[in-house]
Amino acid sequence: MYTLAEILRNCDYRQLIQCQQTLLEYFPPSNTCRSRTKSQLLELDVESKFFNSFSGIEQFRISKLFVIRNHRLFKQFEDYRSELGKRWQLRFVYHGSSRECLRAIAENGFLEPKKLKKMTDSDLKSHNSKVLDKGYFGCGIYQGFSADYAIYYAERYKQSDEIILSAVLSGRSYSEESWRKNRPN
Repeated sequence: MYTLAEILRNCDYRQLIQCQQTLLEYFPPSNTCRSRTKSQLLELDVESKFFNSFSGIEQFRISKLFVIRNHRLFKQFEDYRSELGKRWQLRFVYHGSSRECLRAIAENGFLEPKKLKKMTDSDLKSHNSKVLDKGYFGCGIYQGFSADYAIYYAERYKQSDEIILSAVLSGRSYSEESWRKNRPN
């Protein structure tokens, strides 16, 4: 309870309202009769993560929310997570792209750059994937902690308004600031 009090003390008004709504959804008043399915609770959790991730003050509205769990990829993820142990931290990150790219990601997962290099054009087509460019920081999978930046990227570069929230195990990651200081000339 102390941790919750500390978190609430550091929230602005918008975040307090979101916390209140989330708590009411998870713990409805005892005089009400509401049952939530696992799926509904998961949707609430995703929505809460989305609104709490904003880095700016932009206003967004969720028009549609889909919770997609590819059981094959989820099993691979959990197996790999067990293999790595607790030294890798689970994080939730956003990726903005076109609808067809996001569907391919939901079906096949993110394709690592080293795997992409080995794929032929027909392999890429069968995975409904393509290499867009070498990336600002080099080859990699670009994801971020802010939903608003993923939306900005999707709108500006993909003419899309869709993003995906993914659970990842963070390995080697770099902040833009550390990359700029250490980049090769």
